Amino acid sequence: MEINAVGQSQPPNPKPDRRIQKTRRALQDALLTLIVERRYDKITVQDILDRANVGRSTFYAHYRDKDDLLLGDFAGAMQHMLAGVHNGPPGEVGTGAFSILPFLQHAQEHLHLYRALLGTEGIEIVKQGLQEALYAKFQQDIAHHFPAVSLDVTAQEMTLHYLTGAALACITWWLDADVPCPPAVLDARLQKLNRGCLADSWPG
Repeated sequence: MEINAVGQSQPPNPKPDRRIQKTRRALQDALLTLIVERRYDKITVQDILDRANVGRSTFYAHYRDKDDLLLGDFAGAMQHMLAGVHNGPPGEVGTGAFSILPFLQHAQEHLHLYRALLGTEGIEIVKQGLQEALYAKFQQDIAHHFPAVSLDVTAQEMTLHYLTGAALACITWWLDADVPCPPAVLDARLQKLNRGCLADSWPG
């Protein structure tokens, strides 16, 4: 499995160093393969090196540790997928409001990996990364689609933490339960629940 398949977004580089890209890809693929096979806390840097056939000095020339290898690309990929849902005109509740469909679709396509990353027995730093990405997405959606909603700072923080925590819990359940409903159905239900959370704050 390639991390690029997760939706990785990299800054433009007219002349990428193919050797660096090849090394990074080998390390990323090795780690993702190992994550599906065993618990993340049981994976060592040496395990990654052996699987990727890469030297230790080469690894540390690119990454600080295995967390840096994992989050350096996967966190950006999650943000990229969540930000990829297009918003409609300001103040209009469209399909982009609270939608995380591209993320859910990719999770279904790579279920074993996502369950290992985000299931009940998943990796805490990845869950934290997803929660932060969801927080940023929902914060943007509230500002864009619900500008008339009146929330003071404390209420807004509470609402965003509630929305992101609930979404993460639902994603974890969905992955652990072997995707009991299609991504589009889960996405629609999450959107409805999130809109309902703001209903009491709508004007009029």
